[in-house]
Amino acid sequence: MNKRGFAFTGSLIFLLLPSLALAQQEHRILVQTSLWTKHFNPDPKHNNHQQLINLQLHPKKTRTLALTAEQPFLNQLDWFYGGAFFKNSFSQNTTYLYLGGRFNFLQATQENLQPYASLTGGFIHGYRGEYQDKIPFNNLGVAPAIIPSLGLEYRKVTTELSLFGVSGVMLKIGYFFK
Repeated sequence: MNKRGFAFTGSLIFLLLPSLALAQQEHRILVQTSLWTKHFNPDPKHNNHQQLINLQLHPKKTRTLALTAEQPFLNQLDWFYGGAFFKNSFSQNTTYLYLGGRFNFLQATQENLQPYASLTGGFIHGYRGEYQDKIPFNNLGVAPAIIPSLGLEYRKVTTELSLFGVSGVMLKIGYFFK
């Protein structure tokens, strides 16, 4: 890892450390890793082993957003924020900092099985050199990103299928610390 990547990752860890203390206040922390990645247009240069480490803080829901009756969907979202460190499609160390929302499709069953959809939006850093133009708007080395996911939570374990742009899909597994 180069010095710039190490400094950016250190900043990510520094920003997320307070989340660990907040977990004692009934917030939930999700730690995830990647199990499988598939690129839609495979290239011999593509890395399918992202070595993802993802941390999310899900604050305790104390109130709904002050929205009108025309926007009830947004009141049902569980908001969270987080950061991920991984190897991008070209094996470069990459960081993604984001804010997200999660929508639970059904009430949890007696077996605590909860299907959900989530959407994150934030900034990605790590596509450099000859691969800098592989993601849009990366002129300054940091680009906006939006990642939709479908997931299933069973007790404290989650599995998610995430779409990364038009490039591919990733299967993740995670664990909630409460």
